[in-house]
Amino acid sequence: MLYDGGCGLCLRSVNLVIDHDPAGALRFASLRSDLGRALVAGSGRDPDDLDTLLFLEDGRVHDRSEGALRIARHLERPWCFLSWLRVVPRPLRDAAYRLVAARRLAWFGTAEGCRLPSPELVARFLDGGPWAGATAVAEEATPWPAEMTSPVPWRPDPAVRVAPLGAAHVAAADALVAGQGGSIFQRSGWRRAVARSFGHADHSLGAWRGGELVGVLPLMRSPRLLGGRNLISTPYGVYGGPVAAEEGVAAALVEAGAREARELGAGRLELRSRAPLPVEGLVPSDLYVTFEKPLPGDFDEVLASMKKDERRLVRRAADTHGLVVETGDHLLAELTELFHASKRRLGSPGLPEGWFSALLEELPGQVVLHRARRGRETLAVSLSFVDGGSLRMYYIGTAEGANERFATTSFLIAELQRWAIARGLSTFDLGRSRADAGAARFKRNQGFVAAPLHYAYLLVGDRELPSFHPSNPRTAVLRRTWSRLPAPVCETLSGLLARYLP
Repeated sequence: MLYDGGCGLCLRSVNLVIDHDPAGALRFASLRSDLGRALVAGSGRDPDDLDTLLFLEDGRVHDRSEGALRIARHLERPWCFLSWLRVVPRPLRDAAYRLVAARRLAWFGTAEGCRLPSPELVARFLDGGPWAGATAVAEEATPWPAEMTSPVPWRPDPAVRVAPLGAAHVAAADALVAGQGGSIFQRSGWRRAVARSFGHADHSLGAWRGGELVGVLPLMRSPRLLGGRNLISTPYGVYGGPVAAEEGVAAALVEAGAREARELGAGRLELRSRAPLPVEGLVPSDLYVTFEKPLPGDFDEVLASMKKDERRLVRRAADTHGLVVETGDHLLAELTELFHASKRRLGSPGLPEGWFSALLEELPGQVVLHRARRGRETLAVSLSFVDGGSLRMYYIGTAEGANERFATTSFLIAELQRWAIARGLSTFDLGRSRADAGAARFKRNQGFVAAPLHYAYLLVGDRELPSFHPSNPRTAVLRRTWSRLPAPVCETLSGLLARYLP
């Protein structure tokens, strides 16, 4: 594939082809390079003509729409279906191609920046690729968390053997996760629920020293909506990454996960770690914070920790409006209904009832549902996890207007802390929020303090960190459109999309 290396659209097209050519069959060169010019001249064309890409296949040269659609045949689904456009008469296809080509610099700009290359990626560019001459710049961008005093990365322990976790290792792996303070999201039951509900494949790794399991990296392969896959630790969870007592063991697990991601042709390896992971090649993100606090011995201290206005609203919810809380697995259908309604109002897809059912079945005794009601009216239902000594409030669905009328969510958060204290739990976790979001401010008003989450990524096929989240202005139109769809349509589409939004 010969492309214009100075064109933003062309470079994006190359990156798209790389992302969706898992076999790595295609090779690239810039039309502006010496090699590119020689290949163009050898085909009898003008080497100064940069208005079309060229595709060399089986000794023949294809240009314009024909070249683009022949490239599409080599890509994975759904991109390969674009090749079917060859049924359109070529003069029409080429007219559309020339229209875009003439305006590509005005519409898409010039090429700026490129993904950090792996040796395998560099080898696919016959002219050295867009990184030629830029090695020094790439080496300066050391991706370590800003709060670290030294960027010295952890080194893998050479005495550790890393291999896939199998069914025979489940008990030992779960015991290690519990013993090292790992989360419920890093346990085997969580992965089984994900596999049952969404079909994600388990690629979890274990680290052994001798015959002893000394580390675990929960890892699952998650499909992308437009084709391809990511490796995530862990999907639908907020705490992931390696679990190990030693830095060298954690580094060995991450290194093995990186190899797995490259071999799979993944877009990225995503490690949702609570602690910094100074492992070479990882790019950190400070997008998210979490809210967790020790539980006092008395419920009055919970109320005292809240902002004055929030405390007044919680007391009024119980004393004036008569809100009460009850618990039970029979609340599952109501949770699903209210969760979908809440997500629709926010402009986001929900999750299927089968997911909540799978959690109840795969994590027995660790999932608890609470309902806040006023008389016979259900105002909110939450799903929380009893995880060691913590209660993690994770999902909530609220009736429309319930918070405006009765401060239902604030009331339920307070009552869940009362419930946790009565059962001798030591901490309460209010979960993850984007650091700049209104949800984070709301949680601070409940008496919680934000703690950073040290998510880390290995960008394999992707060029940048994931940005498909509500704080991205580019998702605003999608959110507005979703919130205006009929509720049954949203529920149906949510069931189809949920597996792609982990």
